[in-house]
Amino acid sequence: MGLGYSHYIIFGFSAVAIIWGIIKASQVNSIQLDESKIKPDVDEKDPDQETFNKRRAESFELMTITNAHVKAGAKSFLAKEYTMLAIFCALFATILLCCVDMPWKKDNLYPAFPYTSFCFLVGASTSMLAGYLGMMIATSANVKVTYLCNFDIDQGFDCAYNGGQVLGFTLVGLALLILEILIISMKPAILQHTC
Repeated sequence: MGLGYSHYIIFGFSAVAIIWGIIKASQVNSIQLDESKIKPDVDEKDPDQETFNKRRAESFELMTITNAHVKAGAKSFLAKEYTMLAIFCALFATILLCCVDMPWKKDNLYPAFPYTSFCFLVGASTSMLAGYLGMMIATSANVKVTYLCNFDIDQGFDCAYNGGQVLGFTLVGLALLILEILIISMKPAILQHTC
């Protein structure tokens, strides 16, 4: 049983989406924060250079410290969320195994393999991976958008837009790729037992 052209088209579009996400992530990550470009808020109309430089340094430090706390909070949140999600996935996969797959039944039309449970766990893992990648790029992009909007709002918008594309394209590319791999790998076993 050969692969049709549709499989190659799906693999191609999956690869393009993942590569595009990687390109956008590298564009966001390549932005370097430069303290000298920050325009701090100063109370006086004509502050002296020393006051201006002090406020600039304070603003830069506050921005980087805030970003570090946001990143740490995001990682902590994901650790808690994925712990709960792993417990849920294990329980739900067990329910699927017992109620849908039932590989121990002798009169099964399909091979004794828990297809539904396995696909559910692969899909959940893919979603968790995409969520982690999205959260990491979002927390990296946040501080860079703030920094860029300080002196050019268009560059800030471009950074935010590129950061958003990373999750969108990576999620769709991974989902398509893994779904296609599952279909190709399981289709012969299922067709063999139903034909």
